[in-house]
Amino acid sequence: MGRKRDESIVGETYGALRVTGYSHSVTKPNHVGTRTYWQCQCLLCGQMTAVDRTNLINGSSTSCGCQFGLRQQVAHLAGVTPATVTEVLTGNLKKIVTQPTVAKVMGYSRQLGIKGRYYRDRLEEIEVG
Repeated sequence: MGRKRDESIVGETYGALRVTGYSHSVTKPNHVGTRTYWQCQCLLCGQMTAVDRTNLINGSSTSCGCQFGLRQQVAHLAGVTPATVTEVLTGNLKKIVTQPTVAKVMGYSRQLGIKGRYYRDRLEEIEVG
């Protein structure tokens, strides 16, 4: 009998991904252990995607990939990391981000026309001057 699956990450948010439930498990190629995949909803576009638990926990997977190119452009223009852009736009701040940085990220995001329901809501919330 296998180990009991740890459901403690259901409801947690990692970057722009919110864990909604278990998806599936895959046996590793060397037949030692398994990879557990969790069903996640992207807060940027609403798409559902299956993500390996390890990648969620260590930060390797922070979105479904829907806005990667645009996020990279915003990060370059604002002089911040892509992770900071995701944190600002999803409201999931894990570190202190100054108001001028938030304003720059929002301004460049609006200029580049970043798509996604959650992005649009966040752009309307913060006035960029």
